[in-house]
Amino acid sequence: MAMKPNRKPLLEDCGMYTEEDVAAILDVSVKTLKNRSVDDLPPFSKAGGKRLFFKEDVVAFLRQRMSR
Repeated sequence: MAMKPNRKPLLEDCGMYTEEDVAAILDVSVKTLKNRSVDDLPPFSKAGGKRLFFKEDVVAFLRQRMSR
């Protein structure tokens, strides 16, 4: 059985977070993150069935949430 390549370094080089990364940053489970409204998430792109978040969008989202 072939192993899947580790894409984590590539995503980091592109300045992107996975759903798992964002869930950890927001201190929620991945399931909770998936169930959140799009309005309650940073902007994301879908690739290969996964949501990917640009780091600067996550930082802007956190700053906006902290200023409420």
